[in-house]
Amino acid sequence: MKGLIARLRAGPGVDLSAHADRVVAVIGPMYQDGDKLIVVEQIDDLFDIMIKGGSTEEPESYSG
Repeated sequence: MKGLIARLRAGPGVDLSAHADRVVAVIGPMYQDGDKLIVVEQIDDLFDIMIKGGSTEEPESYSG
């Protein structure tokens, strides 16, 4: 998998699918047995983007 730093396993109350295909920061214990595995206790998206055009229209917001 391109860009893979570690495999993630959801801890209690964590929904990994809500952050699919995004750059994230995670907190949790890391285990190494060949590959790195992190049991995610907390996950947050790293980027939010807002695009503004030259018109008077409202800006478009993109979370993630």
